[in-house]
Amino acid sequence: MALSELLIFIANVLLALSSFLQQHPTAIKYSIAIIAFTVFIRSYIVKISKAKIYCIRTTTNSQLLSTIPSITNTYHYPSILTFNGHWQTIYYSINRRIANCKFPIGYEHEYIKLLDGGQTSLCWPTINGSRVNLEDKAPLVILLAGLTGGTHDVYIYKSMNECIKAGLGCVLLNHRGCSKIKITTPQIYCAGFTSDLSEATIYLNANYPNHTLYAAGFSLGANILINYLGEMGSKSLIRGAISVSNPFDLMEVENGMAKSYMGNMYRKMLGNHQIKKAKEHIEVLGPYYKNKYGKDLSEELNKVKRNYDFDTLLTSKMFPYKTAYSYYRQSSCLLKLNEIAVPCLLVHSEDDPIACYIPYDEVNGNGNIIMAVVKCGGHVAFYDGLIPNQWLGTPIREFVKAVESLHTK
Repeated sequence: MALSELLIFIANVLLALSSFLQQHPTAIKYSIAIIAFTVFIRSYIVKISKAKIYCIRTTTNSQLLSTIPSITNTYHYPSILTFNGHWQTIYYSINRRIANCKFPIGYEHEYIKLLDGGQTSLCWPTINGSRVNLEDKAPLVILLAGLTGGTHDVYIYKSMNECIKAGLGCVLLNHRGCSKIKITTPQIYCAGFTSDLSEATIYLNANYPNHTLYAAGFSLGANILINYLGEMGSKSLIRGAISVSNPFDLMEVENGMAKSYMGNMYRKMLGNHQIKKAKEHIEVLGPYYKNKYGKDLSEELNKVKRNYDFDTLLTSKMFPYKTAYSYYRQSSCLLKLNEIAVPCLLVHSEDDPIACYIPYDEVNGNGNIIMAVVKCGGHVAFYDGLIPNQWLGTPIREFVKAVESLHTK
């Protein structure tokens, strides 16, 4: 059919439809409803899929993939309430706090004195007042939360719950100042700051020598984890790692969010989280900032509108970065991927509205990396089912068990 004939055909169809709707005006609202429902169902159905796997097909990777069914054999059905990346992320943002009052797991803090005089804590899950799965030689999974994250986050609970059910030990390494831990020095944390993780792994290796160490990082915590693994290479005390919703390229993420209305809403939300966390420690950070820059930190924080402003005001100044953009470029873990020397699973979503960069090319340069990408998961959300249920704890448990089995054969 020629283009002119196709246009005439479409025009005739539209004229016929117009005539029908004029004769049957009540059909308009039903037509609109049917069209809207059809569009919604189509957009939902195309999200149902298995994860796409990207890796170099080594013997080890083939063995690992054969024992991680949650990313190789499972179809993920996004909830109708969370059918795209924005709704996944928004649902998580609402649910992250509500979930805190529902779970029976308790927590016990073990404080670590750091070499620079600061402190952080290891947050151990407890049941009936006792730490879980530390009696024998069970692998120990270190969890690293996202920006200002901690024990209140549902993905931390879900991951701990999956580890506990599988007989694995687990512990949350808190970022400085998070989970209500007071900072003792004017030192915060950032995406490129790996010293606390490095000291924590040395501490755990020395105090819990019967437990092999694994780690799972989420969002900012994932970036820190990959940076650490790249820096340590074959000297890493962590035997295997999982990265979830990693930003990878912070400059790309910042530019991507700045281009859209929703992206700018996320930037404001992230900035608000950072402001709140800094104000919790103003008695330590305030005098430091006043002495070094001659300004009142509380007043400066009140001017912050988004995460970029906060990183300009505080993050870049407390670390060796000249600007926020320098911080984003230099602390991104993307270039560290090729240096990783232990098995590593990257879990990501195509519709992540925050961590929008996916390193398809980079993973092909390192045979130790497996990347699983799902169509619908948002940012550290990954909800499935009629009633949204977060499933990202499952591949963490499966991957740790799979890597451990390679060393026990």
